[in-house]
Amino acid sequence: MRSRRINENLIYFIIWLIVFSFPALRFRKEIDYDLAKLIIEWIKLTPILLIFFINNSLLIPRYLVSSKYTKYLLSMSLLILIVVLVFAHLVDDLDNLFSSDIVVKQPFHHFNFKENFDNVDQLKVSVPIYFFLERMIDMIVVSYLIVGFNVALKLVFRRKEEEKQIEVERGIYLETELTLLKHQISPHFFMNTLNNIHSLIDYDKDIAKDSIINLAKLMRHILYDSQGKKISLMKELNFIENYVDLMRLRHSDKVDIKFDIPKVFIDRTIPPLIFTSFIENAFKHGISYTMDSYIDISFNIAEEDLELIIKNSNPNNIVNKKHVGIGIENTRKRLDLIYGDNYYLNIEDNNKEYYLCLRIPL
Repeated sequence: MRSRRINENLIYFIIWLIVFSFPALRFRKEIDYDLAKLIIEWIKLTPILLIFFINNSLLIPRYLVSSKYTKYLLSMSLLILIVVLVFAHLVDDLDNLFSSDIVVKQPFHHFNFKENFDNVDQLKVSVPIYFFLERMIDMIVVSYLIVGFNVALKLVFRRKEEEKQIEVERGIYLETELTLLKHQISPHFFMNTLNNIHSLIDYDKDIAKDSIINLAKLMRHILYDSQGKKISLMKELNFIENYVDLMRLRHSDKVDIKFDIPKVFIDRTIPPLIFTSFIENAFKHGISYTMDSYIDISFNIAEEDLELIIKNSNPNNIVNKKHVGIGIENTRKRLDLIYGDNYYLNIEDNNKEYYLCLRIPL
């Protein structure tokens, strides 16, 4: 707000400095240069400057900004009329004081006094009135042009300020929504993980204990490491690997679980928990307790992209089965908010296999 006013006032100052420099540059070329003439020209500009100042500092903030357009137009027109009436007389008196020949200042080259006036007395009265009216019209026209320029520039600066404010508010909104989505993913993830551990207690208490230790590592990651906007790619992959290991403890050898990550890569940062829902979904829908099943999870780094590919069996053999829950929907929204159109997500579901490919920029 303050910077906008400084920039706006600086532009006004430069413009008026240039306007007041014109008379000095024009008289500089004349042989009979007189400081009095320059002062008169500056005095002629004073009413226009006064109208601009009152319009910019009083009328626009009070009426135009508040959308009181009728009051603004009436008050602005009244201001111009009053200032022009007062200063037109002053300028006219100054011209008469420093000029001995009024007739020379004819507004039209074809003006003929003999054809337009019947006698000399009428000529003496009408000529000053004619020039006075002409001066008033000129001042009014220039005043409206200056006011129009002032309003246009003011609206441009206000529009930029509003756009900047909208961007700030949009950023706050997106940040809030992303935080909410991430916090929705965490309880959903814990709920499924606790269900898995619960099923292990009666099956093998030792495995259940190991599972609780792994769960503690996962909770530490979610509660502390993943609270920022970005997280180390290596930390996030280690988190996913711990989750996969936790799932291996529960399932028998009939479930073929593969997890592959690049052995060597340059560590980058990514949004935390962006893959959790997809991997969770694979274990939720790709496991069969009566027949062989598989889950294949692999991460690849190609140039500036990180690619996740998940393949898992479809034991229910239902074509176009929708594996969509709150976690995946929230992850889709997060991807849209973070990357816009700059990511790739493809999900294919048939009666044999569920396939997912996600690519995000690093």
